[in-house]
Amino acid sequence: MEQYFKEKDGVVPKSLNDLFGDQGALTQVFDDYFDPKKGEFVRLMDGQIGPSSKFGRLFDPQNKDGVISLIEEKVKHQVEQKLNRVLQEFSLDQDDSAMSRLHKMFQDAVAGLSRAVGVKAARAAEAERGHVKGFDFERVDAPKPEVPPPFRRGGFQKHVTPKTTTRSCI
Repeated sequence: MEQYFKEKDGVVPKSLNDLFGDQGALTQVFDDYFDPKKGEFVRLMDGQIGPSSKFGRLFDPQNKDGVISLIEEKVKHQVEQKLNRVLQEFSLDQDDSAMSRLHKMFQDAVAGLSRAVGVKAARAAEAERGHVKGFDFERVDAPKPEVPPPFRRGGFQKHVTPKTTTRSCI
């Protein structure tokens, strides 16, 4: 037993050192696969997701078929659509655009103001004439309009019918 577990020369410590030591088999396998410069795992990852891989080329901004280029194109298309929609709202060629509606609203307001100013001017002219406007009607030497017969005193006659009594202008 002592021969198996002797500290440096024993079979078990020597076997463990050959397997797990600095120069052991397992250490060599890990170095072959996981070495940061020449390991198999690094080459595999570089081949799958590195810059020269298909995946890496998809995310290369210089690649016109890459994901970034496709995203840029979609965003550009969406921005152009929105910009065209905004430009249409500022067009006076379309009746339903915001600018056309605003233009019509201003035209209606100006027309309303013009009508209001016209009424105001007419009132001002009428006020300027003042109380003089009724003098022509009240002049003594002015010809008097003839009052139609039915409206003269006693111009109404009483008619009796079997059911009602009415006054008429006959």
